[in-house]
Amino acid sequence: MAQQTALRILWNTMSCIGGRNFTSFVSYILSSYDDTLFYFDERTHPGVQGCVALTIDDGFCRNGTECSLVSEVRELLQQHGARATFFLCSTYLPGLETEAQKLLEDGNEFANHMTMDSHKWAGGPIEEFEADLRSCSNTLEALQHQACPHEQRRLAWFRAPGGRLTSPMREVMRSQGLRHALGDCYCDDWCIEDADYVAQTLLCQARSGSVIIMHMPERGFREHCLEALRQLLEGLAAKGLTCVTLSDLAARAEADPQS
Repeated sequence: MAQQTALRILWNTMSCIGGRNFTSFVSYILSSYDDTLFYFDERTHPGVQGCVALTIDDGFCRNGTECSLVSEVRELLQQHGARATFFLCSTYLPGLETEAQKLLEDGNEFANHMTMDSHKWAGGPIEEFEADLRSCSNTLEALQHQACPHEQRRLAWFRAPGGRLTSPMREVMRSQGLRHALGDCYCDDWCIEDADYVAQTLLCQARSGSVIIMHMPERGFREHCLEALRQLLEGLAAKGLTCVTLSDLAARAEADPQS
């Protein structure tokens, strides 16, 4: 409870400062993040007006298929005409391949979040990171090919677990054709178990061009994130904001840049 209280104070303060102000500071002082995507500014990228990218980490289920809420998340997205980019850990996929393919068929996107949710990569041997990154990409791209055999889609995005990216990690990531993405809307929903607070904090932060970060719910583990997602989608619709994938948001930004 003390940790949740401390995190609430942190994210209340961050919301006052402004997520975009903070991320600009981070990318300025830490060179490993200088080309990380945090958001698109609609003043310089008017094509993103009315759109946000919804991203969901740690999919799909680390505690076995019986704890999966993939179908429930898919149903919420369908109800609201929303699309999302799922940052997946490849060892959390077995047994859920059919559900994963349905998400792809709906127009959602998969991205690399390593084979498992671990912060060890930022301090471990770079060779291990390189092998694990490639292993995750290979698994996800094979799944994409099964769902859409006539499309040769490569993964476009990577998110370092815990957001911890070093310069050597960035070079490996680039060599594998990936771009790092974080976001400007976040509130440690993995820890703060108050769905109302999570949804309202993200809604306060979100505007055109935002990248929202949430975590995948499971039965008995981060289950509150499902209700938070429901409230978030309802609130975004009320604000006139549509959830799209990261690649869709990037395409909109690049198609209509402000000179």
